[in-house]
Amino acid sequence: MTGTVIKILIVVAIFGVVLGATYPIQRQAVEDGKATNYDLLLGVQLRSTEARYKAAEKKPENIDELLAAGNAYATALTSSQDFAAAAKIYGSQLPLTWGLVTNAYNEKWANANLRLAGVYRDMDSQGAALTCYESLLKYDKQYLPATDSRIARDLNNMGLMLYMIGLGKAEAPERMAEFKKSRSYLEQALALQEKINLGKSARAAATLWNLFLTCRDLGDQKAAEQYRAQAQAIDKSLNRVCREP
Repeated sequence: MTGTVIKILIVVAIFGVVLGATYPIQRQAVEDGKATNYDLLLGVQLRSTEARYKAAEKKPENIDELLAAGNAYATALTSSQDFAAAAKIYGSQLPLTWGLVTNAYNEKWANANLRLAGVYRDMDSQGAALTCYESLLKYDKQYLPATDSRIARDLNNMGLMLYMIGLGKAEAPERMAEFKKSRSYLEQALALQEKINLGKSARAAATLWNLFLTCRDLGDQKAAEQYRAQAQAIDKSLNRVCREP
């Protein structure tokens, strides 16, 4: 082996060692940079949406802008994990929107209720979330056609929340009671989805995965496996790569 070749191999070896040592550091620097950029962008979003919301509060007669500004600010607060502040905004929208429509469907109130429920769920206030979902289901059944997809959504939300409540029960009988209620709501949601030709949709897949979990924890393995197979088939047909819950 000539001296030139040996020198080249030594350089390559040194380069490989240096690269191997610095690559993890560079990668971590990139990740840190992304996190820093995200925090900076989130800070800008919080400040801008807060300013917009405060300005809108001074003109409450412009209800559409007040709601839009509140939603934007609450979304930013949720992204920053300030769920309590977001819940306060959505909670203020309920009385604000309640009287906008009488004897007909009030979409603005329904949306505020749905958003409030989602924040309560994220902050692990399961009882409060269940109350919101329950009131919305009752309201939607009153004003919407029985085959409206929003009722299937409400039934699924009720089932999921009851399952989560069941997980928090220390005693087996109480836990099983919640799981049974959960299964009932979820199966109602699935039946309605199939009735309105949504049985092969992503929404149906979500309901099926929820049913898999509920039936599994109820000890009904046969039903759990059937629901899992159906959920996997839908995910595959939609080219969705979903990790089993």
